Amino acid sequence: MNRIKKLAAGLNFAAGAWTVAVVLWLTGETALCVNTMTGCAPQSTYAWPNGALIVLGILLALDSVACFRGFSFSYPLGAVLSVLVALLTANGWAGWTGLAAPFHVSLFIVSLLAFVFNLVAILSRERMPEQGNPLNLPVFG
Repeated sequence: MNRIKKLAAGLNFAAGAWTVAVVLWLTGETALCVNTMTGCAPQSTYAWPNGALIVLGILLALDSVACFRGFSFSYPLGAVLSVLVALLTANGWAGWTGLAAPFHVSLFIVSLLAFVFNLVAILSRERMPEQGNPLNLPVFG
């Protein structure tokens, strides 16, 4: 695994953990719903995007484990998940005021960085040194 792929895996974990931390800290939601007498009711009017961001953050952190294990599907999946996090974060751009604004901006930037590094990791190839190339056989005769 080359440096770019390691960096992409690390950024996936950072973006996933930061997504979950920011959503839970800023919204104060510890569960996706509140149990009521009639069933499960959302905690706030923004429960759907927050719940989706929590799920995407967890999936992005789990995807980093797959990246470190070397699975080929993990980098495209990480790119898709990080774009979804960025889109959902940008969807609430108008509500970014006060003390929460830097956290939203940092979440948007980290998810975009994870997307870019996942794209670079998809396009990067492992290079074989000259001595290790199987076509570099000794010539007899």
